[in-house]
Amino acid sequence: MMLNKFWNYKLLGLIGLFNLFISRTFEIISNKYSYFVNNKNLGFCGSNVSILRGFKYRFPKSIKLYNNVSIGEFVSFTSELNSGYINLRKNVVIGRFCKIDFSGGIEISSNSLLSENVSIQTHDHGVDPRSLPIGKPLIIGENVWIGMNSIILSNCNNIGSNSIIGAGSIVTKDIPSNVIVAGNPAKIIKYI
Repeated sequence: MMLNKFWNYKLLGLIGLFNLFISRTFEIISNKYSYFVNNKNLGFCGSNVSILRGFKYRFPKSIKLYNNVSIGEFVSFTSELNSGYINLRKNVVIGRFCKIDFSGGIEISSNSLLSENVSIQTHDHGVDPRSLPIGKPLIIGENVWIGMNSIILSNCNNIGSNSIIGAGSIVTKDIPSNVIVAGNPAKIIKYI
């Protein structure tokens, strides 16, 4: 009786390993497929770009990804205006589940990192939600780290280089270089 239980546990362990192997293999194949398909559609795609599964976008010719860019799973790049653009310079990392609106245009400079679930808006509608969108450009400087669950609203047009935005912050105005900001609304809490 004990011997049967032993083999049953071994069999369950092998089935679990097999399921893990299959799911990991599927993930690798879907990530390779995602890169292959998206690489051909975008406006520019540099070398060593990683695009994981679930990447959704609008106006693909307005998207430029330079060398060593990494886009996590289930990221979306959207725009309400066909004049919008997004440029991700070298070594930019976009974490999983980020939602980026590039209606007003976004430039993310080298070595910047957006953690998981960051939301960026570059347009608004004033006080009438049915009015035409008004695009507002955003420039994110070099070596910027935007913490998870942060929201960058359309009134912010510049995030200075070497700045850190704390997790869960809501950014409503420009951020200078070399600072740490956090809160709702985000305020400077430390100079670097």
